[in-house]
Amino acid sequence: MRNDSSRMDGSNLFLALFLALIGFYAAVTKSDKTKSCKISEWKCSNGTCISASKYCDGQSDCLDKSDEPTQCSACNRTLYGETGKTYELEIRKPKVFPFVCHLNFTAPGGLYGDIIQINVDKFNVGRFLSHTSDGCPDGYMTISERDFTPMDGRWCGTAWGYNVYYSESSSINVSLKIYKLYQQQGLTDNFSFKLTYKFLKRTDAKLRTEEGIWTGDHVAGSYCNKNVYGCDRRECRIRSPNFPGMYPRNLTCKYHIHASPPPTGLHAMLVIRQPVGQKMYLKDQDRQHEQTDRSPRTWSQCDSVQDFLSVYDGRTTAFPELARICGGDYLPDIISSGPDMLIEFQTSPYDSLYHPTPISFLLGFEMQIQVMFVNANSQLYTRQSNHCEFTLSAFESASGELESPKHTLPPKTICRYHFQGRRHEIVWISFIKYHSAVDQSVFEAPAECAPQLRIWDGKLRPSSKLDILSENVRNASLMAEICREEVPKLCSRSLISKETRPCSTQESYLSNGADLTIEYLPNPLGTTRLYGPSSAFKIRYEFVDTSLGGAPLEIYPGPKSMPEPAALLQVQSKSCDRVYSSATQACSAANKAVSQKHKDYSSVASQYHFVAFAVECLGGWSEEAKVFAKDLGKRMSDATGEPRSVMFFRQQIILAIQRGNSASVLGTIPSQFNLDEVYYLR
Repeated sequence: MRNDSSRMDGSNLFLALFLALIGFYAAVTKSDKTKSCKISEWKCSNGTCISASKYCDGQSDCLDKSDEPTQCSACNRTLYGETGKTYELEIRKPKVFPFVCHLNFTAPGGLYGDIIQINVDKFNVGRFLSHTSDGCPDGYMTISERDFTPMDGRWCGTAWGYNVYYSESSSINVSLKIYKLYQQQGLTDNFSFKLTYKFLKRTDAKLRTEEGIWTGDHVAGSYCNKNVYGCDRRECRIRSPNFPGMYPRNLTCKYHIHASPPPTGLHAMLVIRQPVGQKMYLKDQDRQHEQTDRSPRTWSQCDSVQDFLSVYDGRTTAFPELARICGGDYLPDIISSGPDMLIEFQTSPYDSLYHPTPISFLLGFEMQIQVMFVNANSQLYTRQSNHCEFTLSAFESASGELESPKHTLPPKTICRYHFQGRRHEIVWISFIKYHSAVDQSVFEAPAECAPQLRIWDGKLRPSSKLDILSENVRNASLMAEICREEVPKLCSRSLISKETRPCSTQESYLSNGADLTIEYLPNPLGTTRLYGPSSAFKIRYEFVDTSLGGAPLEIYPGPKSMPEPAALLQVQSKSCDRVYSSATQACSAANKAVSQKHKDYSSVASQYHFVAFAVECLGGWSEEAKVFAKDLGKRMSDATGEPRSVMFFRQQIILAIQRGNSASVLGTIPSQFNLDEVYYLR
């Protein structure tokens, strides 16, 4: 009985243990089915959690295989993820058309990140035919961001290389729309679509969150327009949308840059540049050309893809266009003529995904902004953005230095410098610095001269607003024409020191009359130069007084027996020998001074009522001064009733002149000089 009892106790213990295990399993199963998964996970039917990216990926990740139901699809879902993890997603080849698939990626913050990174690992969607018109006839992919107007830019064809997209917002939609699969004989692999994606903290985007860098204020209601200002007080940048990843298609962004009012006496201009070539690349040509050719391109070179930056010399697109840029490499300075600049970024509506590996540059662009100041009264900038013309008058300065504009000029710009002297002066100019626009690395000798500089002896005025160098009013003769591969006469030693000997006629240019004109074409081939040093010059000029005073010495033939060499010493027609003699008539000096004043101020005689007033030291008045004093005195007498008004007026004029003369004389005497030695004529 004892043995039987022992057997019964063992059986009961086993049964109890078995029932306990069943109860524990049931409890655990019930607990799994009731527990919740993270928003980044998908819940199996048995209650376990797997990554949401593994749903319908072709492999059973749930023990009950509930993540791979019949005819499942990875489309039309919202996907989340945790920072620090990488997820994969692949769309299977569709069988029914048209095929539409929407994928939403959302980063709600915190553990789940702030922005999304998407890498396109495999992409074969239809055919890519054109960047501009009906480029994706079979199907395409689009990417749109939350809170931004969809641009409907499309990618299709076969991807190659490293293609990555960084979101601007916390939620993006990736959509596939396929009308048909492209059929070609011998081609079976005509569709593939695989992504890897991450959720990043905004602080992890180092290129976007550099400390101390400001990228402007976003314009409400626009996708990417920005206002950038105050760049003289902080470090400013402008960037393409989604930088440093691939930028959207079918997009137009406008960046308005403005400089604050400068200090008194200065003029503000804006500079954009990118010295780091890896931070500048806009697609400029079809894929088959890009593998071996990466360089900066301008103007019509950007027409193939039509992804480019347009730089305008003002607030709107109505101002002159300074440059149109595409391609990639470092970007030299582009400078506005004033405190406003508009940069417009445009992309074509269609494209194929292509970014060569290994990665040596980033897609899109980042540009630095700087504010520079120049003298507000200088010729270093044009007063009107489409008008480069300057006048240098002897009435303002008898000599000085002149430099070419410091800012970028629009294509086909002609700058004219008009030197205007007095009737008895000639113009003397010396080039102390000159740089041609020729690029020696790619230079090919032109069949004809491309004139970059012309110097005219006399006044030169354009015959029309559409004038070019060769079509002008012919009131001047051509002194020199400098082609773009040449340099003018140079006197560079005067750049080192002003105390050097004067420039000779072999080192400078001298006009025959009082006027001289320089025509300067910064871009002789018609397009703005963006790589290599731009053309520039620096000139020293002087208005030389050729008046000799006195009268020419009359020719004295001498006796007939005088040797011929001695006769040659007598005055010729161009001799500088002069005779100075006093006038025999009272007030002659005053009248002569009046005549000279009328010559000097002839340029303003038509705009003003001009009276030349001259009085000799001993009291003699010029005739014009007498008439003026008599007429003005009579008017004063008629107005006041005082018959002695003319006499009083003359006395006041004489006293004023005597005071002025006395001050002039005393101003030339040292302070310790004995004034007893100064004599006055009474």
